[in-house]
Amino acid sequence: MELAIQEQVRERQEMEKKMQKLIKTMDHFERAKREEAAPLIEASFQRCLALWLKRNSAMNTNNRCKCPSLLAIFFCMQLEVELSRECHEGDLKEKYRLARVMEHKTEKERLNKLREEEEARKREEAERRKKEEAKRKAKLDEIAERQRKREQELEERERLRKECNTA
Repeated sequence: MELAIQEQVRERQEMEKKMQKLIKTMDHFERAKREEAAPLIEASFQRCLALWLKRNSAMNTNNRCKCPSLLAIFFCMQLEVELSRECHEGDLKEKYRLARVMEHKTEKERLNKLREEEEARKREEAERRKKEEAKRKAKLDEIAERQRKREQELEERERLRKECNTA
């Protein structure tokens, strides 16, 4: 019973270590994505700014808008937030997918371990039965050998008795 508890504690600790390692790996991937996204965001900002300036060039010539760069920045920031949300949603989906994969893998490992333990138990049981059968057979052989010797002795005595009676 105590061994089973220790085994469960050990398994739980191993799972926690695996989860920590997976979390750390996911953090590295997320950081790498952010580093990769920085130039893309800058390029997106430049495209948004150019698009905004193109759309509002008529306004700029009529002097209706006094701060086109601030509006362009605001417009680009809105696009950036939207892109960030989409990226975040994608990252969350990936995180949940990886969590399901990890659960599946963990369950598969647990089932494999149970299967291996069951096979080991069956092998041990078969070996135990084989040893018991060998002991039983040896005992029967020993009894049969004693019986055979006893019969030989009786036959020898009977033969000697007959020889003594005929002589």
